[in-house]
Amino acid sequence: EGIDSKTLFNAFKELKIKTLLDVRAAPNNQNAAQYKLSNLKALCEGTGMKYAWRGQEFGGIHQTQTLIAKLCDNEYESGSFLLRSTFSLIEHPVVVFCAENSMEKCVRRHIADALIKWNLADIQHITIDAETQKVAVSAYTMADTKQSKITIGRRSPDIDVSVEDDEKNTVRSLPNDAVVVNSDIASVDKAPAQLSKSDVTGFKAAFCIIPPSVIWPSIQAIRQKYDAAYTRWQPHLNIAYPFVNEALFAAQVSHIERALSKIKPFEIQFNRFNFFDKNGSEKEPDPLCYVFLQPSPIDALQQLQKIYDAMIALYPFCKSKKHNQGFTGHLTVGQFPKSKCKQYVTILNAEWKSISFRCDNVCLIARTGDDNPFEIRYKIKLGTAIPTPFV
Repeated sequence: EGIDSKTLFNAFKELKIKTLLDVRAAPNNQNAAQYKLSNLKALCEGTGMKYAWRGQEFGGIHQTQTLIAKLCDNEYESGSFLLRSTFSLIEHPVVVFCAENSMEKCVRRHIADALIKWNLADIQHITIDAETQKVAVSAYTMADTKQSKITIGRRSPDIDVSVEDDEKNTVRSLPNDAVVVNSDIASVDKAPAQLSKSDVTGFKAAFCIIPPSVIWPSIQAIRQKYDAAYTRWQPHLNIAYPFVNEALFAAQVSHIERALSKIKPFEIQFNRFNFFDKNGSEKEPDPLCYVFLQPSPIDALQQLQKIYDAMIALYPFCKSKKHNQGFTGHLTVGQFPKSKCKQYVTILNAEWKSISFRCDNVCLIARTGDDNPFEIRYKIKLGTAIPTPFV
């Protein structure tokens, strides 16, 4: 109010603002005619800025308490995702625009506080003196307001990513990509042709591909928040799970290596996320669905199919119905309610930086006990007939 539009947009230009985010519930309000929707869009276009309206999500003084509750919601980090569904999909720097002159009375305050609280952005406060038209920019902190109403609640109880053992007051080790020998296991010498479904006991062994740990950080940053299996599994693409008992591993190595001898090492890229949809039910109307990194390119998918086919030829009893229409390789990063999956995947894709690795081996992994993480017992090389050492 009382601010000349030319002065305001010259300030935006000097600050190199890329997007004006309009959080007014009624952008055509006559109280600020110079900033009506059509005029504001024209001003943005004339300054080389993009215009985005999010008044439905953030605007309206009558919706302030509802907005605060949403911004504070930590179930599946819903508050963070509400912000990221806007701020991760627009070009930065962003100016949050509203008609209210007082920061204390405006929703800008709560949005700014939430961005800081969720560690999503650094905030600067732009002020323009109505009399002198002078522009001032200062760093904004939550202490700048009398009392912030943004407090982050507890995480959803459905996902437990704690690595702390309360009974022993110790911290359990997380899964890693090192080969670990289990000297307590007595090996059983049986060839694949001698095995059957009865040799698959429980869910404590798997045949999978594990990327090298050098590319784990960005994957684990997501899994730690959203994957219930974070403390049990390495980042992985399962080929067969469950797999034959760990006692049989040593006898399988040479057979698997021969079966994979014609499959040369290849590159796997992780460029985007997707999710497995799941039908709801009366008992579970909004079921948890798996969100995963989707491997690419086409050559990698073809090579993964060859590995799966070679595994099934050796162990037909490990065939999974879910792969009847072709092997669907995936690296799980979390479980989300079905109602949120599309939104979350869109945001994750917008924020993601592609990673890749050279796949030159498959792994046999196993775990002991109910709470211990999986450990790699064997890494079996692709494209070689030379026997792989047991260690």
